[in-house]
Amino acid sequence: MMSNYKNLDWKKSSAHIRLLSQFNKPHSRKRVAQYEYLTHDLKENTDHAIQRFVDNGMLTQPTLAETIKALYNKPPIEEILRKHNLRAIGDKSQLVARLRLLKQHN
Repeated sequence: MMSNYKNLDWKKSSAHIRLLSQFNKPHSRKRVAQYEYLTHDLKENTDHAIQRFVDNGMLTQPTLAETIKALYNKPPIEEILRKHNLRAIGDKSQLVARLRLLKQHN
């Protein structure tokens, strides 16, 4: 049974809160939409629920820095920097900042 988009109070739905929590780190919307347990618990199409979060401003596209920080450990970032002859020493935030500069110049 599909829920009515306008009448659903997702803030009172533990399933919808669980869905939103899947995006604490950048994740592929397509991948999360395929989680069968969420579709069953939501009682609506997962992609529709995700779109509601986007429409309500609850989900936004992550920045490049947020994506890199969430998806990569420090060693792969250091390796990329070394390949481009950039300094690969510092904390993760500093390394990510160098990657952002690299992308801006390319």
